[in-house]
Amino acid sequence: MRFCRRARTLISSELRERCVVVAVGEPHLGTSASAALRHELTCHAHDFGGVVLDLREVETVDSGGLGALVAALRTAGPKRELVLSEVSIPVLRSIEIAGLKELFPVFATTDEALRATAQLLQLHQALWAEDRDSPLAGER
Repeated sequence: MRFCRRARTLISSELRERCVVVAVGEPHLGTSASAALRHELTCHAHDFGGVVLDLREVETVDSGGLGALVAALRTAGPKRELVLSEVSIPVLRSIEIAGLKELFPVFATTDEALRATAQLLQLHQALWAEDRDSPLAGER
């Protein structure tokens, strides 16, 4: 497990099941979290196929924190899954009000998020392999 204290936000990460679990260990997810999340995801850019953001400690989120979530989605990139786990009701309401609910699959537990992400990664790999083996692949 790694801990990153950057911009006054405690972020920990742990590699599990081809995914990195990034936990925000602060009660408020705000602007300062954006740089710390981006830094932590960049540290693991080639180590994982999926990202689970564990928000169990987060009780409130502001616009800066919502921006940090969107930035984390961009940092993860299109070939990696990014999901949220253990999201409190107030944080989930903020995500819904901001119109971001469709961007982030939300799971009740981190283990549930890991299982679902692993299944999605297997599906993606099968689709990428199928696409790569297609006779049209050389025409792109």
